[in-house]
This record gives sequence, C-alpha cells and structure tokens, in this order.
Amino acid sequence: GGFEDFFDLFNQQQQARRPSNAPDKILNVDITPVESYLGVNKAVTYQSKEKCQPCTGEGGDRQVCNTCMGRGSIRQQFGTGLFSQIVDTPCRTCNSTGDIIYNPCYSCNGQGSKDKIDNIRISIPKAVDDGDFLRVAGKGDYNRISNAVGDLIIKIQMVRQDGFEKNGNHLVYNADISPLDMIINQHIDIPHPNGNIKIVLPPNVSTDKPLRLKGKGYNIQNNLGDMYVKISVSRSKVDEGDITKVKDLFDLI
Repeated sequence: GGFEDFFDLFNQQQQARRPSNAPDKILNVDITPVESYLGVNKAVTYQSKEKCQPCTGEGGDRQVCNTCMGRGSIRQQFGTGLFSQIVDTPCRTCNSTGDIIYNPCYSCNGQGSKDKIDNIRISIPKAVDDGDFLRVAGKGDYNRISNAVGDLIIKIQMVRQDGFEKNGNHLVYNADISPLDMIINQHIDIPHPNGNIKIVLPPNVSTDKPLRLKGKGYNIQNNLGDMYVKISVSRSKVDEGDITKVKDLFDLI
C-alpha cells in the first residue's frame, strides 16, 4: 500500500505496545540527618488531581480533532525522492489528544480532573541521602489521556538540624563549646541518635581537625561509617566561680 501505509501500521503497533501510564508526580520532602539515621514514618500533605466524577474524567463531550483527524500529531514530508523523510509533530489544536471538547464539563471545566488535598504517611528507610527517590504507587495525579493515576515520587532533601549533618555514610556533629570547656573540662557530652556519648577531650584540641568516633555513623549496605565531631569555640558569659577556677588552674601550672 505504500510507505505511508506501512508507517501508519508501524505507529499503531508501537502505540499498542506502549503502556498507557500516567506521568509521575514529584514531591520534595525534607529529612534531617537524625531522621535518616533512625528511619522515620512521615506524614505528608500535598495537592493532587483526582478524576472528575460528573464527566468520568472525560472533561465533557468531545469530537475528533479536524486538524490531525484524531491522530494527535501532524504528519509532514520533507525532501524529495530518496532523501524524503516523514516527520510527526504534536498537534497544537488538540494538544496531542486527538480530540477537542465542544461541551466542557461544568464541574472540572473540561480538565477531566479536580484538585484535592491528600494526606498520606510514608515509611522512609534508614540512611537515605539528599537527592534519593522513593516511589509511592498510585498516589500521583489522574491523567485523562491514559485514564490512570500516576505514582508519587518522593525526592529526599537533606536539611541540617541541631548541629547534625550527613556526609555519605558519616554522621557529622558541630559541637559549640566555651573556652572554659576547653580549659577545665576533660569530657564533653555529644548527642547521638542512639543516645548521648561522653567523649574525652584530647590534650591538644584543634578546631581545624574533627574528632573521630569510629563506627558511630550510618550503616549503608553493611558499610558502617564514622561520626565526626567538629569543635568550635565561642565566647560565653562566665560567672565569678568559673573565673576563680581558671585562676586556680593557672596558679597550679
């Protein structure tokens, strides 16, 4: 029947094989380093699109698009002879749907879907990192063309909180101590997701080199990371008793 008839048949076969899934919906969710360490069940509220019931998702009464004749695309031939090529471009009249609405639904104004607020609870596993994706099946937007509801894709955004950071499989804590702690105290308490840890301050504490607590980081595929404590010293208000302690300490040296 000619090259164009073969092209039509090929397109029909490809469309029949292609699954008619709705597009995914991406939602950013903030996670703290501690939540990542322990794993967390998180309540998420977001806006999605559901099928319009009065028009059963059709958007209203429709008719075949006269521009593309229901194909959803416009076929154009470029070149001549052996160098000719047939190219399909999206139909702008019907937005590639193949039909147009002549009597829009009163409820959704022809969209086929309506906005709604969803509240779901998702289980976020341990050791997730910034930029990771989690899929929640069937919790996305309704799509009229595919007549299906897409999936919800949770994109993890790691945010610092309470001095904690996540660096690969290492847990980082920024400890802010006073000059008196540096001079007087031999131990300081460091918070950890599994409970406070008392660490010994070495004789020469450097704010440039973090302290390492081996095996206290994230466990990613049986690869256990460490915890690093970054020491920073800030001046704080001191009372007379602390000043006396410092003076007595220097008198002993």
